[in-house]
Amino acid sequence: MRTLRYEEKGDTNPFVPEFTNPAYRKEQRSMKKSVLVAIVSALAVLAMSLPSLFAFEVPEEIIITVPEGEEPLEKFPEVSFSHSAHADISCAQCHHMFEGCGEIMSCRDCHMSRDSRKDPSSFFAAWHAQSDISCLGCHRGMKAEGKETGPVACMTECHPQK
Repeated sequence: MRTLRYEEKGDTNPFVPEFTNPAYRKEQRSMKKSVLVAIVSALAVLAMSLPSLFAFEVPEEIIITVPEGEEPLEKFPEVSFSHSAHADISCAQCHHMFEGCGEIMSCRDCHMSRDSRKDPSSFFAAWHAQSDISCLGCHRGMKAEGKETGPVACMTECHPQK
């Protein structure tokens, strides 16, 4: 059986087996605590850095135009959209097909049809449908709740004439 001498730590019996020596056991408990603190600290740092791993680079402002290949709408000019003004809203509120990973697609990637304004896949419905996932639907809902909101009128607010 291996023995240690702990005379410098006040042990009077220099030939006590190390696992029964109180000074040795105290050292072991102290080391276990240190390892535990180090592991918890490392996990805390990892947890704080996780959001940056999933962050997306978002353009400050985008200009909403008709889908590629479509004629511009002369009566209704393009619309400026500020991401920072919508920062308190989840990305999935507007990008309703987004599941938290992968590329975020623009509205025009899915809403391309100009055939019917009632069709959910239509270009018009993406912004004007009466649901929470369209600009107009969300703004009208907020206005009904008495909250400050974005534009709800066509030519005077959303599509200002040039």
